Amino acid sequence: LFYDEHDLSDGRYSVFDASFPIAQSWMRLSAGSFAYHDFVLLLHEKYEIGIIKQGVDQETAHDKTNVYYNYSELADSFYKKISNGKKRNRNYRRRKETKLW
Repeated sequence: LFYDEHDLSDGRYSVFDASFPIAQSWMRLSAGSFAYHDFVLLLHEKYEIGIIKQGVDQETAHDKTNVYYNYSELADSFYKKISNGKKRNRNYRRRKETKLW
């Protein structure tokens, strides 16, 4: 995932571009404290690499893998929940601080 070069859809043969969600998932997995989508990342990559070894290109393998292990969708949902929670907490603190007694 981090070191192997891949035949990318834009014609490059290179390592993947950096990804914040994947880096965060890897850190949580390494620490042994992970969310469901972090584990799905491992399943996604294992399944995808099996398809690539059968001679399928990276993009097609990724699309086929997403049918079963859609890491991106789960990670997006995870970070939206965190973001929404932070917005709610920030708005709550503002209301509380500006309330006149």
